[in-house]
Amino acid sequence: MPRIIIFLSFFLMTNAFGYDCESTELKIDVDQSKKELIRQLKSQTKQSVFEGLIYEVSDSTGQKSAKRALAYANFLAHTEADAEQRSFIELLTYSAELESGKVKALKLEEICDLNAKLLKMKQDKNN
Repeated sequence: MPRIIIFLSFFLMTNAFGYDCESTELKIDVDQSKKELIRQLKSQTKQSVFEGLIYEVSDSTGQKSAKRALAYANFLAHTEADAEQRSFIELLTYSAELESGKVKALKLEEICDLNAKLLKMKQDKNN
């Protein structure tokens, strides 16, 4: 019984204090006006934009775009209230070398492992 309670509390904290680690392609055109781009990003959940960022910087298959990844990262960095989550987004941006205009693909497993460690760190702080 205690294992179930621990699992459920971890599951609830994971959803309350961070994003799930999934990679999903978002089909958002970043070559439009800044106002329209922000409107389209706001119409998505933060989770979907985060998944789009992970897709763009990870080694998952598909056409990657540093410009799109930067747009997602900037949007999340400006709308995320949690300082640790903003730092994680900055870490992804830096590690994938997005400022160079190219994407240095990161291993999806490593991204998810770091995200899980961030969530655990937050959980430990709250206990």
